[in-house]
Amino acid sequence: ASGFFSGLGKGLLGAVVKPTAGLMDLTSQAAEGVRNTSKSGEAVRRIRPPRVNLGDGILRHYDARSAHGCDAMRRMRGGAWKEHRYIGFCALDGPDAVLVTDKHVCVHDFNSHDERWELAVTAITEVGVDPTDVTVSITATGVKGSPKVLKCTDGR
Repeated sequence: ASGFFSGLGKGLLGAVVKPTAGLMDLTSQAAEGVRNTSKSGEAVRRIRPPRVNLGDGILRHYDARSAHGCDAMRRMRGGAWKEHRYIGFCALDGPDAVLVTDKHVCVHDFNSHDERWELAVTAITEVGVDPTDVTVSITATGVKGSPKVLKCTDGR
């Protein structure tokens, strides 16, 4: 009988002590992981730009071209265009690319994000599209050199 009570006592004590010890081990391991991450000093870098969110609640497949275009929009003017809604992006000859948002059409250097020219969407009076040549011409009011002709070189 004394062996039964001794075993029962050890079992009940183990039922309380082992989970408590496991919880303490979990906490110390998590704290050690955080400490090791902060000590390395190595910044985490993105491998690719984030997926484009068009604001309609639909999660679309990752499209690297759109992601790069939307990332360029977020970087324009030091982030001033972050609140714009991304519509499209197209590579032009050389390092230039055209970016279309809900407020602007902009041609910029894709690497440095320096603007070549910018046009408010409200100033556009006509858009002509030649799908055989992937060319878009934009006519705008009050803009020198109008119409602007943009020829996409990435086939879209």
